[in-house]
Parts: sequence; structure tokens; C-alpha cells
Amino acid sequence: EAEAGASAEDGVWIAPTSFERSTTKYWVKTSDVLLVVTKILEHVPCLIYGRKKPGKARSKAQMLMDTIDPHASYWSWISSLYLDNQSLDCYHTRLRRDEGAQLLRLRWYGLACGKEVFVERKTHHENWSGEKSTKKRLGLSTDQVPDFLGGNLKMDKQLDALAISGKETPEVVDKLKTLSAEVQNSINKLELKPCVRSVYQRSAFQSSSSNDVRVTIDTDLMLIEEDLGKNAAPGSGWEQMWRVASSVEVSESVRVIDFPYAVVELKLQGEAPPWVVGLLDLGVLLPAAKFSKYLTGAAAIHAEHAKVVPEWFDEPTIKACLEQRQEKNESFAKWRIRKSINTPGPNIVLAQACEVESHKKPVSPTTSSTAQTSVRSDPTTASSVVSKMPVELTKSSALKPPVKRGYVSVRRWRSRATSVAPSHAVVNASARRGRSKSKSMRQSVKVEPKTFFANERTFIQWISVGVLILTLGIAFFDVQNQAKGIIFIALALVTVLYGLRLPPRDDQAEAI
Repeated sequence: EAEAGASAEDGVWIAPTSFERSTTKYWVKTSDVLLVVTKILEHVPCLIYGRKKPGKARSKAQMLMDTIDPHASYWSWISSLYLDNQSLDCYHTRLRRDEGAQLLRLRWYGLACGKEVFVERKTHHENWSGEKSTKKRLGLSTDQVPDFLGGNLKMDKQLDALAISGKETPEVVDKLKTLSAEVQNSINKLELKPCVRSVYQRSAFQSSSSNDVRVTIDTDLMLIEEDLGKNAAPGSGWEQMWRVASSVEVSESVRVIDFPYAVVELKLQGEAPPWVVGLLDLGVLLPAAKFSKYLTGAAAIHAEHAKVVPEWFDEPTIKACLEQRQEKNESFAKWRIRKSINTPGPNIVLAQACEVESHKKPVSPTTSSTAQTSVRSDPTTASSVVSKMPVELTKSSALKPPVKRGYVSVRRWRSRATSVAPSHAVVNASARRGRSKSKSMRQSVKVEPKTFFANERTFIQWISVGVLILTLGIAFFDVQNQAKGIIFIALALVTVLYGLRLPPRDDQAEAI
């Protein structure tokens, strides 16, 4: 069973340090994500990432801010770095589903690597073995990762300190010691190196009183090529490999695969409840029982080393996705923009659906040990909507890629580009003929109605922030701290005024 449960008394979910449960995976079209989320919210609440555990030191105003903060994250970026060798031994054993097949990965929450990284080992067990597949994890600080992977750092002293301080039981510490030693032995014996990195946004749904049912939805899945240590400088070891593999910027030659579906995972520790059966009867979930992000990325990116490909590669949509590659001399940023310009992401409607239900019964993850963490919202992805939409775009600016060729800057560009449909552009021919060829051609762009709705949501978010700051200011008056109260009230007024100026006027848009 899981080694940590949930606290129903305070409504805070505690992440297990190890998992023994059955997982069933499905694909769902991005257009159907909202329907799936709506059905799930009828039975289990949305897990709000980044919320702190309530305590005596936290005022009601602070709790109110956590509850309706417009930047509260109903989804979170998750980055996973998978390790394998040049023969793809882990890939082939996992694909064959050999008894005891293992997979090692490093996981951090957010696009950029934060203070803590988890080393995770997934072990597959067949039904006839009488054991369930498990996932065990060990928490490390970011600066410890290269030494740990290189075998130069032993975790025994740090883990003993957890037992002495009472943060973990001796039994848990012994298991973590064993896991640490076995992971380092596997890395050294199999000569494992960075193979594939996956980046995606996850929404989780789970009851605060039970770990029996957990549903996750992964959207905007990207599979990023790693070089299996081939380009590491001699003698650099894991220092350089980890620096490159954890960077948010990628070079032009790196292949990136955009997976066309959202991935839904049903994780059960027992029998499926009736509402889960009803969810499957909707007809929008495409079974993908053996789907693996790693197997997909490894087979597609390192095809020369993969002797066999996964069975889902024959699915037409997947096949078309994997066949799309950037041109030889084309930058990664331009390729990402061209491919995704007409593909709106589902996370705006996903967050809206979660907002309504989360106010009724919010659930919060908390950190409890070295092997546990709360998922933090990345600051670069805090805003889901576009605050302003340009009425005119020049051709040069429309095709100009971000300055940095990384998936962070590309995502920012994409959030603006997806709201503008190129098919609606109308070029003013007479004006174009009258200008020099060296000058940029201007074209009128139709502003979709959804843009104004996005602006209204942004406006409401700013007003909400102003109200929250005002609440804090009033709270300071209650504790006889009038100076701070006045400052917060003034700041609230400035925030509201700023929000009033953000949305463009409707009459500034050019109708076509």
C-alpha cells in the first residue's frame, strides 16, 4: 500500500512516497478535455497546486487569497528526464514488459529546474508474480544531482538525519537508503545517460480523504531529444550532461515532438467506482493501456537504436505527428510556431472548469519529507489569457521567432499567435503596391470575439487581485498596524486602476 495517506481533517492531500496501484491510460482529443474535466469534477475535486497547508499563523485574508487567487494553478508544468544507454536496454525491457523491468527518471516541477529534484524508479511486475508495479522516489537538492548520478554522493548521512529529527521513520529511511544504493548501482552498471525529456502540463483530481482514486490529465505534451551523453566533453561527467538536460533552452538541431492528444490516467488502488465506469462510457476516451511517454520519445527520437517500435505508432494521428520534423536548416522556434499556430490549447477552459468546483471543495498538496513536494506553478505560465490583441501585424513581426530558442519563449509566442487566425488576414493590395519592397507589408487582422472574452477575464483577474490586497489592508487595521494598512489600500487602488486600463476598447478593433 502507499506509504502515506491523506488527512481528511484539514483537507490537505499528502503525496505517497511509493505507489502500488493499477494505472490505465487513455488518449483524448483536446477539444473533449473540458467534457472529461466536467464529469470528473462531479465526483472528485481538482488538486490545486502550490497551495500551502493552513496553520495558526495564516490569517483569514491569506487563506482567502489562496482560495481565489487568479494565479492559483489548476495545472502545472512537469519535466521528466529519462535515463537509458545507447543500446536502449531500459526501453526494450519496458517495451517487452519483462518482469521486473525498471525505468529511471529525474523529475522536477516547473519548466526550469527548482530547488528539488526527484530521482524516481518505476518497476513493472506481471500479474502472475503476485506483485503490483511500483514507483519509488528519492528527493535531492538540485546541486546534489550530478554527484549523486556520478556515484560520488552517498545519501546515508542525510537520510539518517531524517530519522534522528523524526521527519521519517527508521523503516522509511532504510527503504530510501536501499533505493539510493540500487539507483546508483544501476546507473553505473548500465551506463545510463540522458535519453529523452518530457514536458507537459498536468491537472490532477483526487479526494482529500483517500488515495484510492486519482485522475490526471496531461496536455501540451512535448518530447525533447537528449543526446545519450554523446556530446559531453571528455572528463566533464554528469556536470555538463545535467546542465544541458535541465536547461529550458534547446539548440536548433534538437528534435521536439508535439504529441497530438491529451493523456488521461486513471490510477486505482482497488476496484473502479461506478462513476469511473460512467466516465469511460462517454465515448471520448481512446484506450491506450500500454502507452508510455518515454517509449514514444525514445522510439521516435532514437530510431536508429530502437529494434522494435510501440504498437501505437500505427495509429494514423500518431504516425502523422511523428513524421513531422523541422527542416534541416530551420530553427526550432520557427518550426514550433508554424506547427502550433492554429492549435489552441485546452488549459484556459480547463482552468475555468476547475475554478467553479475548487471553491466548493479545494484540495491541497503539501510537502512532508525529502521524498515529497508540492507542485509549484511556474511564473512564466501564470497567465492563461492574452491581455491585448494587436489590430495589425506586419509580415516581418508575424514570422519573427522569439529571441531565445527555448520552449519557454516559444510558449509565450504561441499564446499570442494562437488567437490570430492567418486565414482571416486580408492584405491591402493598393497600399502594398505603393510601398517599397524593403518595407514591411501591413495586413488587417480580424479580431475574434473570443479575444474580447479573454480581455474580460483578464480584467476580472486584476480586479480580484485588487480586492484581495484591499482585504489585507483592512486586516492590518485590525492588528493596529495602520501604516501598512494604508499602503496596502493604496496599492489595491493602483491595481484596480491598472486593470481598468488593460483591456482595449471594442471600437479600437477593425471589423472585417
